[in-house]
Amino acid sequence: MTEDMRAFIAVELPRNVLDYIQSIQDALRAGRFSSIAWTRPQGIHLTLKFLGNILPDQVPQVVEAMESSARGCGPLRLTTREIGAFPGMDRARVLWLGVHGDVRALTALQARLDGALAALGFPRETKPFSAHLTLGRVRDGMPPAERRRLGPLAASVRTDGGVSFDVTAVSLMRSTLTPTGAIYDRLAEAPLLGDASPRP
Repeated sequence: MTEDMRAFIAVELPRNVLDYIQSIQDALRAGRFSSIAWTRPQGIHLTLKFLGNILPDQVPQVVEAMESSARGCGPLRLTTREIGAFPGMDRARVLWLGVHGDVRALTALQARLDGALAALGFPRETKPFSAHLTLGRVRDGMPPAERRRLGPLAASVRTDGGVSFDVTAVSLMRSTLTPTGAIYDRLAEAPLLGDASPRP
């Protein structure tokens, strides 16, 4: 029997962005929060679509959907920006670093992906797409004193200017869970070769 694999479609980040994310996390770690599980920088991607478990023979169809969705979309320029949280800093469950720049074109690309993959049987997203990079996740039972400190510390971390990067492809990624964390492998990629969309 062919084993399935955990897969998602994402924008891979260049080393300078991963290093910058590490510096932001280090500044936040200074708060010594016992209830935050920090994402390893090498495991951070700008996720466009989580597919769940797929079979190897589904890969060609997924790649075709990626290529058709990417057609006509040119390279994008994105810039990291502010620190935020879902659903909000006072009730934070997920800490993130915001992304600005050609987000309108990125959102349109994600919507095309969602539609093309829905035709293959993958459920459509139920929440609006939000371009962000996950810094960490807040575990249940965060002490009230830590929760009160989190917002002010996040607001004090300097992110002005951020770091910019170009997006020239979207990748189909495999996630293999191990006792020491997930290992990510690129299975395929779809280049963004079309004319660049107008900047918002």
